[in-house]
Amino acid sequence: PIDWLRTAKMLTIGATLTGPTLHCWYKVLDRAFGSIGTTATAIKKMAADQLLFAPLTLAAFFGYKALLDQRTADATLTLMAKDFVPTLQTNWMVWPIANAINFRFLPDTLRVPYVATLGFFWNVYLCMMANRSSTAAPATSPSAQQQDAPVKAAR
Repeated sequence: PIDWLRTAKMLTIGATLTGPTLHCWYKVLDRAFGSIGTTATAIKKMAADQLLFAPLTLAAFFGYKALLDQRTADATLTLMAKDFVPTLQTNWMVWPIANAINFRFLPDTLRVPYVATLGFFWNVYLCMMANRSSTAAPATSPSAQQQDAPVKAAR
C-alpha cells in the first residue's frame, strides 16, 4: 500500500528543498564555469556538483526528513552516522554520469526537468535509506514509529 504521509513528506522536501536548490545551484555552476556545454565544462560542473553540492544536500535531506518525522537530534545523528556514507557512495555511482550528460548535452532549459525525472528514482532510494531502520534512529512520536513499520515488514 502507498504510505501517503511519507509521500507527502517527500513531496514537501522536493518542493521546498531539492527543486529550488537545484535551480539556484545550476545558476551558480553556469556563472562559475560557463554555460557552454563542452566536455571540459561538464567535467568541472560535475566535479563541483559531486564534491560540494551532493554531500551538503544529502545531509540537508536527512536532516529535513528527520525533522518531518519528528526525530530527536540524537536519533538524526545516529541515522546519519549509519546511512550518510553508504548513500553518498551510491550517489557517486549514479549522479556523476547523469550530470556529465546533463551538463554536456542538455540546454539550460532541460537540465532541471532531466534531473527531476532521474531524481524520482533517486528519491525512491533516498526514502528507502531514510526509513530503513527505526531502531537506529527512534522516532519521538508513535506516528513516526508507525511510519517505519511497513518498511520493516517488507524486509
